[in-house]
Amino acid sequence: MKPEILLVDIAMPVLDGFDFLKKYEELDPACSIRTYLLTAAYYVLHKEKAKNFISLKGFIHKPLTEAILEELKGGLSADISDQYHPFS
Repeated sequence: MKPEILLVDIAMPVLDGFDFLKKYEELDPACSIRTYLLTAAYYVLHKEKAKNFISLKGFIHKPLTEAILEELKGGLSADISDQYHPFS
């Protein structure tokens, strides 16, 4: 079974979220899985780096809650807009 969504932490010890996305997009050039980066702090620098990734749909602020997971199932709504920054 193929996942529909990848949730990737920006700050990981060995491979950061952006490095992960680079490897993912090399393996799946069609970028068939929606990806979101998890972050404790959203920076303009993150948005600039994000422009390089077609699979990336946005940033989600930590902590990741059950409400956010529910919203991800059917798309994101304004209910969690304070925790979600779409990338476009």
